[in-house]
Amino acid sequence: MLLDIFNIDKLIEINSLPKISSTHILDKDGFPTCDGLYSYDIFGRPGSTQRKFQFAYLDLGKFFFQPAIYKALADMDRKIVQVIAGEKFVKLVNGQVVEVSEDDEDAQTGIDFYYTNWDKIEFLDKGSKARKNKISVLEGLKKDEIFLNKWIICPPFYRDIDTSKSDSGIINADELTSMYIQLIAMAKVLTDSAEFFTGYITESKIQLKLYEVYSYFIKQLERKNGLIHQAVMGKAVDYAVRAVIVALN
Repeated sequence: MLLDIFNIDKLIEINSLPKISSTHILDKDGFPTCDGLYSYDIFGRPGSTQRKFQFAYLDLGKFFFQPAIYKALADMDRKIVQVIAGEKFVKLVNGQVVEVSEDDEDAQTGIDFYYTNWDKIEFLDKGSKARKNKISVLEGLKKDEIFLNKWIICPPFYRDIDTSKSDSGIINADELTSMYIQLIAMAKVLTDSAEFFTGYITESKIQLKLYEVYSYFIKQLERKNGLIHQAVMGKAVDYAVRAVIVALN
């Protein structure tokens, strides 16, 4: 099985995916908001096929690293986490990202540094096989595969409202929906305050939250209890045999 990084903009365009913009789950009458994460207008009603297969997206307000790329870069150089958070300053010297003082006239920080200079950055091969593989992957990807400014929303069928879990009558979102809500809220901070600088903390939180959502799905898929393995275990394969090796005394 071959897994690859897809272009989110193309996915949205080809499938005409609707945009989610509200952090509110229910309106004042107790029904899902029309532009929210459980919307009947966007995803269809419970029990419908649409609610199982209809994806949507949210606008992040600016470009961030694709989560798998962020993890690979962080493994190669831990300072990238601190640069995105605005805690360290860097500049580009002969293709290399070099840490400098905040007082340096060429000092930069934040995710914008990487997005603006990405095509100029060169990665040194330090002999590690794992690092060499990561560099090979990075060099084989286009800039619009490395960065994204939108995120795909999973259909509600897999994270739908469950009122039976609430003893107080208050409906709480599940783990995945809660992460989506946080992403929407933080993206609103970026877009609503576009005319003045709000610091790097929000950008850093969005990047980390994207990786958190990514990790959530990885955990659902990996190992013997993952969705892929469980689905394959129940399949019958034509023209196949099973070899059992035993020890005979």
